[in-house]
Amino acid sequence: DNHINSGYSTTGNPIGIFLRGGGGIDISHNKFNADSTLTPSTQFLNCIYGDFSQGTTSEVKVTNNSFDNYKGIGVKMGNNSGTKMPILQSSGNHYAPVAGSSSSYALEIDSFYNVTINEEIGQTPTNANPMIRIKDCDSVKICIISQYGYAGRYRIDGTCLNVQEVVTNNY
Repeated sequence: DNHINSGYSTTGNPIGIFLRGGGGIDISHNKFNADSTLTPSTQFLNCIYGDFSQGTTSEVKVTNNSFDNYKGIGVKMGNNSGTKMPILQSSGNHYAPVAGSSSSYALEIDSFYNVTINEEIGQTPTNANPMIRIKDCDSVKICIISQYGYAGRYRIDGTCLNVQEVVTNNY
């Protein structure tokens, strides 16, 4: 239960939590938001950024968080080393990028297998992208209960095998 309003940056694009590896990662019940003034130096580029290209992980859970006023991607998880990592679960999160952030995704996942996405709320004023971007992932289950403002539910890039979707409500 943390309020994260500043982050790691070497380029002027802050990241709330930056992951390089580990196992059994569980990030839950946090609120990510820019400082009281929305400027490029205070807005998160990514609220959570997992770059596992030099490390490995066996399980990542991102649950029940609130991501507000970010300018890039709410949760970005990837591995560019060519090895797919097991088990990613994202559920119960709230995504609300800053107004005018038309190039952002709520969630971007690259090179995982056994992925479960069960998101209740995707909210943005207007976004040219779908809510989720999936690249080179296998065994993906997506359940989006509500999606508002995004131009679709998800986009697949690269090779993704066995992607299943359940949509219960779409605004």
